[in-house]
Amino acid sequence: MSAGQLGGVLSSGVSITGSVKFRNQLQIDGEVKGTIESAGTLTIGKHAHIRGEIRTKSVVVQGTVEGNIFAAERC
Repeated sequence: MSAGQLGGVLSSGVSITGSVKFRNQLQIDGEVKGTIESAGTLTIGKHAHIRGEIRTKSVVVQGTVEGNIFAAERC
């Protein structure tokens, strides 16, 4: 996310088990076990760890993903 864009952040040290749904933009720096769904943009930070399925419009992966990624757009 660039500095003028609004979005959410799941900080490092945050752990979520279950489904994560968001609308516009989200950056994950923590851990998610479950599904992530959005029509927006997901950024997976370099310290993030995702275990589960990701379905988004677009995704940038810098961290670890254990599961399938489905993105509507290619970067």
